[in-house]
Amino acid sequence: MKLKKVLFILCLIIFLGIAACGGNDDNKKEETEEFTCQHSFSENYQYDKIKHWNVCEKCDTRLVDENHNFSEWKVVIEATENSSGLMRRECSECYFAEEKIIDKVEHVCNYKSLFVEPTCQQDGYTLYLFIL
Repeated sequence: MKLKKVLFILCLIIFLGIAACGGNDDNKKEETEEFTCQHSFSENYQYDKIKHWNVCEKCDTRLVDENHNFSEWKVVIEATENSSGLMRRECSECYFAEEKIIDKVEHVCNYKSLFVEPTCQQDGYTLYLFIL
């Protein structure tokens, strides 16, 4: 009975050892053979907030992995006293765009005050002239 258990355990260890090694070397050759792809670029870039890249249509390899090349910020909507504005810049390669909100313009009341001296016939007063 003990001999059967020992033989069973020994067979089990040998079986697990062979299974863990992967069996024969033919499978290893197939896994390590390098596939050479004649890359075919897709027309459209893929992108995130930092980079853009192109993907091979045949093997899904990421190609042309670069940082965005942004234009200068351009005002799309001017900010006013009543509403916020909008600025935008685009990557010249993939056309990914970033936008920034421009805060509302603070209300500034431009005026000039002119004091009119009193006379014998009229009280003095301050005249306010608003400048547009």
